[in-house]
Amino acid sequence: MSGGSRGARYGARHERIRRAELARWVPGQPCALCGKPTWQKGRLHLAHKPGSDTEYAGLAHIGCNLGDAGRLTDYHGRSKPTDPEPRPWSGFD
Repeated sequence: MSGGSRGARYGARHERIRRAELARWVPGQPCALCGKPTWQKGRLHLAHKPGSDTEYAGLAHIGCNLGDAGRLTDYHGRSKPTDPEPRPWSGFD
């Protein structure tokens, strides 16, 4: 994802929904991703529902949203492949 304004990256629909969610936000409202209270209105993102590019979970802490995005997408914003058979951790022995 390149730089530029948020509207250019996410589109008008995303911005409209984010503004509406921020208008309804109350201090201490739970983060949509971690469930902990949100206290700073200017430090909130509109988080996507897991596995969806079009549905939203709600407002989330910046760190929760970016951390979630980092687990799901690569540097270019493409979905990371999932391992169909994850191997159990065996340690270093």
